[in-house]
Amino acid sequence: MLRKLTAGVLITVPVLFSAGYSLLSARFDYPLILKHSSDEILRRFDAHHAALLQGWYTLFLAAGLFIPLSTLVADRYAPRALANLARSFGLAAGIVQAAGLARWVFLVPSLAARYVATTDPGEKVALRTVFEAFHHYAGNGLGEHLGYLFTGLWSLLIALGLWEKSRPLAIVGALSALAIFAGLLEPLGLGGVGAINALGYVAWSLWLIALGIKTARSGQKENNS
Repeated sequence: MLRKLTAGVLITVPVLFSAGYSLLSARFDYPLILKHSSDEILRRFDAHHAALLQGWYTLFLAAGLFIPLSTLVADRYAPRALANLARSFGLAAGIVQAAGLARWVFLVPSLAARYVATTDPGEKVALRTVFEAFHHYAGNGLGEHLGYLFTGLWSLLIALGLWEKSRPLAIVGALSALAIFAGLLEPLGLGGVGAINALGYVAWSLWLIALGIKTARSGQKENNS
């Protein structure tokens, strides 16, 4: 049952992530919208509130599910001597990403609605200030910067544990982790690192699905033997 649970969550998390990301990309021009002004972000969020809330909640759920996933996978694949460290990195990755995404579910809807409704210039400035503060701290700081760091470290440890069991999966996991690390360089203004990070997450999602399939098939082999 634990093996089946691990395989199921390994496949579910990237599927949820892809579904939420695709919805936000189609309806909110995400992530390019984040480069626009706070005024435009808040107005566009309010205009498509219901659909966007579904997308953000899906991503929030995927981040939350990564917390048990990271522990289940660490127990099964991380090097025994580093299993506790892998669990810690995975737990931290899930928490900071969920914390960063939570603002879109619990804070931004009310901020956007109030921003569109008010005609007071001073209140609009205050609402933009609150949004930007959470955007930079919870979004850029927690969800992205620390999320990239802990997700990459967890992935490297799992890849290390996979080296003797499945070298191709180990290589893909390590390369996707390195690509995710590229996102840490975005504050330095280096060109191309955002695209590398995005490609890293695509590879990482496919890696999780492949690892889920491997986990499911390993049970079939055990039953056949």
